[in-house]
Amino acid sequence: QNADEQRSVASLTKLMTALLLMENVSDLENTKITAERSLYVPPITNPDSSTADIWPGETVSALSMLYAMMLPSANEAAEAVGYYLGNGNLNNFYALMNARAAALGCTNTHFVNPHGLDADNHYSTPRDMAKIAQYALSLPNFSEVCESSRYTIPQTNKQGPRTLVTTW
Repeated sequence: QNADEQRSVASLTKLMTALLLMENVSDLENTKITAERSLYVPPITNPDSSTADIWPGETVSALSMLYAMMLPSANEAAEAVGYYLGNGNLNNFYALMNARAAALGCTNTHFVNPHGLDADNHYSTPRDMAKIAQYALSLPNFSEVCESSRYTIPQTNKQGPRTLVTTW
């Protein structure tokens, strides 16, 4: 119903961030991503923002970032992944998101952040999000991540192991 109606896509945005991570990082377990201190600003730091308790300056594997985005819907993880894949420039990542959406046949989608927190000009449609989800599910291991209810982030440079649980 209303498959082509533009609307906010909220955390479904993380599907695009996740698929770009999986497409652009060949070794998710051994590639390390640091949550740069400069990324910890509103809306990421708002009290109601979903997180995986990844601290500023903490370095975790790309695989842990993937689980953090998919299980507790961690906004700081999505922001860190976007910064990493955008080579230190989030605008580069937004351009990558929009180009990939277009390549997947999305004709009514525009991303302006990697996490889906409300922002002007950030939208998609049910039809376009279905295309993104269908493609993401075709990627190796993505279904396994999404079907998981728990994942333990190993010890990092900032804190000991911690277990993430799904938000649904």
